[in-house]
Amino acid sequence: MPRRITTPALLIVAALLTASGAHAQAAPPARCAAIPDSLPGPTPQQIAERNELREQIQAVLRAHGQPVRGLLMVDVDSTRRGKVLFMEADLPDTTRRAAIAPVADYLATLAAGQGYQALIRIDGEYPAMTPGRLHCRPELANPDSLSGMMQAVLARHPEAGRHREAVAKRATVRMVVTRDGRVAYAEVERPTGDAFLDQNVEAIAMRLRFRPATLDGEPFDVRFRFNLTFNVR
Repeated sequence: MPRRITTPALLIVAALLTASGAHAQAAPPARCAAIPDSLPGPTPQQIAERNELREQIQAVLRAHGQPVRGLLMVDVDSTRRGKVLFMEADLPDTTRRAAIAPVADYLATLAAGQGYQALIRIDGEYPAMTPGRLHCRPELANPDSLSGMMQAVLARHPEAGRHREAVAKRATVRMVVTRDGRVAYAEVERPTGDAFLDQNVEAIAMRLRFRPATLDGEPFDVRFRFNLTFNVR
């Protein structure tokens, strides 16, 4: 994502505008940027299809006497293999299978060789990522907790105390960060290659908290990649 760059020249211009009585707008946080025109937003047909799928799932939940809420993640490849997961909803197996059935029917309508990735908020709209809107990515809100969890793992590491210099071992985690900043799902996408560390990465990720992603100031659920670096000393 683009980074905000502040130069001395821009600072001087901002100071002159303020001194002259002009109203200078505050710059967005570094984690925020306007969606560029080069990024196409969803088509009206795609929006309609997602809304129809959500309504079908809502009808299934009502028919089974379950609350109409939750978050559905669909992440399948071109062969329709992958994950279809309900989060934030404790559903009986029969209800879960019935709610997934419309998803399978929809995936069958896609062109051959086409994968599908989506997050569908069952109890609310999902914002359209259209050009010009201000998008802010998630930002870690509990760095001290993360540091403590990582240090606790490193203290038990079989190689602890055996290195003169720190050995950095990095992992990348795919996660779903909800609109209230919780981690609803975490999966190690790129492990560190260290078996001891890798068995702890997912548990650490699930305990993270974030300032949620927003679109024009409105929080929303998002799929997100997060990197963890362990320094084995």
